[in-house]
Amino acid sequence: MVAPIAERTATQANSTSEVQPTKRFDVLEEYSAVMMALMDNYDDLLSKKIAGMKAKTQQSTALNGVMTALNKIKNSFPSDAKPSDKVNKDRLAENKKELEDAVKLAGINLNPSGQRSIEELLSMAKQSLASGPSNIAKLEQGIEDYKSGKSSGSANTVSYNESEIKRIKDFMAKSEKDIPYLEKGNYPPDMEIRIFDSDTTKNKVDDAINTVQGLIDSANSTSQMEQLELQQLMSKRSNALESLSSVIKKYFDVFSSIVSKM
Repeated sequence: MVAPIAERTATQANSTSEVQPTKRFDVLEEYSAVMMALMDNYDDLLSKKIAGMKAKTQQSTALNGVMTALNKIKNSFPSDAKPSDKVNKDRLAENKKELEDAVKLAGINLNPSGQRSIEELLSMAKQSLASGPSNIAKLEQGIEDYKSGKSSGSANTVSYNESEIKRIKDFMAKSEKDIPYLEKGNYPPDMEIRIFDSDTTKNKVDDAINTVQGLIDSANSTSQMEQLELQQLMSKRSNALESLSSVIKKYFDVFSSIVSKM
């Protein structure tokens, strides 16, 4: 028998009241999932930004250490010194290690005494790992060919090839150890840094100071921009969290109102 219209209407109303909250919860869960994913992304960006800013702060501190050491050497010159005047050997010896340690920590290159830059050292290290195996194979084949009589030569050829193989392997091993430091913009800790000698002039010291001051100014300028970017990221994350909280509150306010009237 067909149910009366009033009964069917009541049944439909009850069915609607049972389904709607579930649908609302589904929408709320989807929205919450999207917003939480967005905040996770902001958290990841903030973490990377803060780590980068920390590294640059350490770099700036190291650069200031280089500047302090350079100024000590500069102050060893008489006040009336000419640009071509050479540094006092004793005063240079007093401050040279401090300067070399500071430059190594800062990972910069003042191009003294033929010192290779970090970029050059990194390129050489990667090249040694790329070409080393094939060069070793050729040298080993040369030894094998001599021993089997396939090629002319002498025992010196074998000795030379063996020494070259050892040199290449040693350099490859050192390259593998140095690359992580070089990729971070640092000289390897066991590397000797050669900066200034007895022929160093006041002009050369002044040039080094100007170079380092330029790096410090650039670091400070970049730091201000990154501070602004950090604040913007934090603001966006805060806005996303406030939006999610607001939607959840409004939903439960409406839902509580509906329940209270049932």
